[in-house]
Amino acid sequence: VSAIDLSVVQETLDTIVGSVAVAIRFMALFSLVGGGVVLTGAIATSRFQRLRESVLLKTLGARAKQIAQILLTEYAALGTLAGLTGVCLAGLAGWAPLITFLFEADFHLPALPLVGFALAAAVVTAAIGFVSSRDVLRRPPLQVMRDVGE
Repeated sequence: VSAIDLSVVQETLDTIVGSVAVAIRFMALFSLVGGGVVLTGAIATSRFQRLRESVLLKTLGARAKQIAQILLTEYAALGTLAGLTGVCLAGLAGWAPLITFLFEADFHLPALPLVGFALAAAVVTAAIGFVSSRDVLRRPPLQVMRDVGE
């Protein structure tokens, strides 16, 4: 019969789990930064289309406030859709392989943080989209048409 000091085993496990948690947090941060870069690039790419739409709307009599509301609504909807998709896919990825098959445990999604992440995605997307579209609202239609014609 041999005696094993369980406090040493627990400390070792805590160290290993802590290291794994740090690695997972780093990868999550890396994914968020990468997603932000992709989001910014996608919004910048669609800038030309926003210019054309705003010129058309201004020509038809829309005010800058109305165009700003349209842009904010569009970007908020896009961010909400992206956030909900991310939350659903993350829940599915965590449920199927990890919890059910590997750990054989009951699966419970933390609803409040996931809703917070989805809302944060909507707010960040709307903010980035609106900031990148500010000069769209300020430029007169004739100037935009001349610039596009070149």
